[in-house]
Amino acid sequence: MESGMNRDACRKDCLEKWQFGLGGLFALMTVCSLSMATYGRELIHYGVASAINCVLVVAMFLGFWQVFRKADQPGWAAFVPIYNLVLMTRIGGFSAWWAVLCLVPGVNVLIYLGISVGIARRFGRGDLFGAGLAFFPQVFYPILGFGGSKYCNIETP
Repeated sequence: MESGMNRDACRKDCLEKWQFGLGGLFALMTVCSLSMATYGRELIHYGVASAINCVLVVAMFLGFWQVFRKADQPGWAAFVPIYNLVLMTRIGGFSAWWAVLCLVPGVNVLIYLGISVGIARRFGRGDLFGAGLAFFPQVFYPILGFGGSKYCNIETP
């Protein structure tokens, strides 16, 4: 009889564990579905943010292209990494050595700010517009490139 009682106790124990297992499985499925819903929302947010970022980057490069063309430089050079920096120093009225200084960490922020202010001045814009070129190029280069500004090879005060 002891073996029969053990069998009943084992069945009861297995049934309790199985019921807890179903409840645990239900809880796990609920948590997983909630996290998947959250992940799906985050994925949508990241997708929208990535799409906006791609649009801004394309606008920036098209603005670079137009600025280069206005300054009588080849527009395709906007897409060549180091060469576009050399041309930007020329457009800003600086020597090509400033492009080399842009590769030095720490100094590059100030040099790039100076180049951007030089470019803004050559297009008849102020120093704050040059700071906008340096820190928000996705917005300010399209304004400069597609706007009515004309390039002047002589720096305007």
